[in-house]
Amino acid sequence: MNQPPLHPRTIQRIVETSFGDALHAKQRESVGHSVVGALHADRAGVAAIGRAAARRRGKVDKHGIKQFDRYLSNDKVRPQVFLPRLARRLLAARKEVVVMIDWTEFAPDDHSTIVISMVTRHGRATPAGLEDGAHLEAQETARGLRG
Repeated sequence: MNQPPLHPRTIQRIVETSFGDALHAKQRESVGHSVVGALHADRAGVAAIGRAAARRRGKVDKHGIKQFDRYLSNDKVRPQVFLPRLARRLLAARKEVVVMIDWTEFAPDDHSTIVISMVTRHGRATPAGLEDGAHLEAQETARGLRG
């Protein structure tokens, strides 16, 4: 596995400058550790990412796994809060952007999720927005666009 070019301290600085006042200091630290784990993990599972984050920081595996699991279940860390800030950072001074919109419908419970991503020159999609379909439907109803 190739080593990602970003050092954990560099990742933490990017998180600090991108999400400064949107997240509490410990939440920003958890985001940084999670990014480090995701970059160094060989799989996209909770245990693999937590283990990679712990090892990269010289910590015990089980503590990294537990920290990443707690980060994922933390209701106060919501993508709707920090994705717009990430989008501003990613867009920076670009004059043109390719955007992809993807949605998933869950028929049994009539639920949908919509993701808006920025597509890079080499074809990767970076999420820049995430919405819950029920939330959007409520907004449309409030504006008189539905029902």
